[in-house]
Formats: sequence, structure tokens, C-alpha cells
Amino acid sequence: MSASITHMQTRVFVDGGPSVTDVVTSTVSIPEELFVYRTNDDTFSHLAAIADILAYPSVKTAGHDFYRTDTCTRVFATITAADEFATLVRGHFRRIVKEWDAAQVFVGTTTETIS
Repeated sequence: MSASITHMQTRVFVDGGPSVTDVVTSTVSIPEELFVYRTNDDTFSHLAAIADILAYPSVKTAGHDFYRTDTCTRVFATITAADEFATLVRGHFRRIVKEWDAAQVFVGTTTETIS
């Protein structure tokens, strides 16, 4: 089954400036936790790559430098920066779905006899 990601993105103004909140509300075939945070201070680090999904837990765990979650809220200095992040997230989700599907086909064992 092909992977898919459903998410809700909210853009508002808060005291600190323009804010973007993205919540992965459901997925098919791929984990929902696609935002990577630093364990030591709970700050956003980056959007998860396949290697991150395989390496980092989906809950804050001792012994790991990072963890993944399904929600990200960031406040920016400018509307342009906030809009660029919102666009980046949407584009990343499109790419990670394609990469995840490709990885599922790639992973496995092939046995063949060549004569």
C-alpha cells in the first residue's frame, strides 16, 4: 500500500511573530512522527528523513540525542520566513512519501540462481 500523510497546518500571529503549527493527523504505511526534536532542550531540529525514522524513537528517550513527534510549532521573525517553512514542510512530506514507498520496495532479500 502506498504511503500517505494527512496533516493540518495553521498559520497565525502570536506575540513573538508569525507562527506555523503543523500536525500530522494521520498516515498510511509511514509513521506519523515526522518532526525531529533535540532531547536535551526539546527544540525543533529538522524534518525527519528515512534514516531518522529508523534511528530515533517517537518519544523522548534517555540515551538518544533526538526524538520524533507528530507536531511542530515554530515562531518566525518575518512572514516570509514563516511561509517558507510552511512550504518546506509540505514539500518534504511529498518527498518523504515517495522515498518511503521506494524504500519499502528496496528492502528485502533476493535469492536467485544464475547459470
